Amino acid sequence: MIVQAPGTYHHSHMVGTLAESACAAIGADSLFARVACYFHDIGKMKKSGYFIENMPIGEDRHAILSPSMSALIIVSHVKDGIELAKEHKLPQKIIDIIPQHQGTKLISYFFNKAKENENKDLHVADEREFRYPGPKPQTREAGVILLADTIEAATRALKDRSPARLEEVVRNMINKNFIDGQLDECELTLKDLHVIGKSFVRILMGIYHKRIEYPPDAQELQARAQVQRVEDENGGSNADKYNQQTPISSESLSDSLKGAKNSSKHLRPVGGGKSGN
Repeated sequence: MIVQAPGTYHHSHMVGTLAESACAAIGADSLFARVACYFHDIGKMKKSGYFIENMPIGEDRHAILSPSMSALIIVSHVKDGIELAKEHKLPQKIIDIIPQHQGTKLISYFFNKAKENENKDLHVADEREFRYPGPKPQTREAGVILLADTIEAATRALKDRSPARLEEVVRNMINKNFIDGQLDECELTLKDLHVIGKSFVRILMGIYHKRIEYPPDAQELQARAQVQRVEDENGGSNADKYNQQTPISSESLSDSLKGAKNSSKHLRPVGGGKSGN
C-alpha cells in the first residue's frame, strides 16, 4: 500500500492512532480498532489515483468525470476492499469494518456538484445515488473508526489547526454523523461521544502542535560566514553553487515521483509470492 497508495497508507495509520486512543478511553477494544484501521481502506489501492490523498498536487482525475461517475468510483473502494480482504483471508471482524467505517454517509462534495449542474427538466440528482451502501456501524469500535476516519480527513484539510479550531471541527463532525443517523445501530452513548471527542482533540493537538523556530547556532553561523568568504573571493561567480535556497527543484522532484510511480509497476516481492499491500 505504501507504494500504490502512499496517502491512504499514512491516513490509515493516523486513523488507527485516533481510534485506538478513543476506544481505550471508553473501554472498547483499542487493539482491534488500531489493527482494523490498517485495513479499512485497502480497496483504494485498486483505483488509488482517484482519491485525493494520493493525487499529485495540481492533478484532478475527477475534473473530466460526471459527479455520478466520480461517486461510483469513490464508493467502489468498499466493494474492492471486501474482495481483497477475503482473497487474503482476513478475519471476518476486520472485513466487517470495511463497509461499516463508511456507513451510509453522503458523498457530499459530488452530490453538491451534481445539484449545481442538474437540469430539473431532464434529471434531478438523487441523494441515494451519492450514499455509501452500508451497513452502518454495528459495534462501538466500528462507530469510533467511522468518526476517526471522518475527522482525520477533515482536520488534515485545515489551514488553521489551532486548538480551538480542532475542537470545533471534532465537535461538528461528531454531531453531523450523529444527526445523520450513522451511529444509530452501534452502542455508543452520548457520554461515550463526549469522551471520544476529547480523546480526538488531545491526539490531534499533539500531531499538529506548533514548533519553535530555533535561531542558528555558532557552527551554522560560522558555515554561513565561510560561504560568504568563498563568494567574495570568487566575485559571486559561485554563489549558486554554495548558497542554493532550493537545492531540489520542484521539477526534479516531480520527475522523480513519476519515475518511482512507473517503476513500481515492475516491483515484485522477494520469492515470487503475492503481496496484499
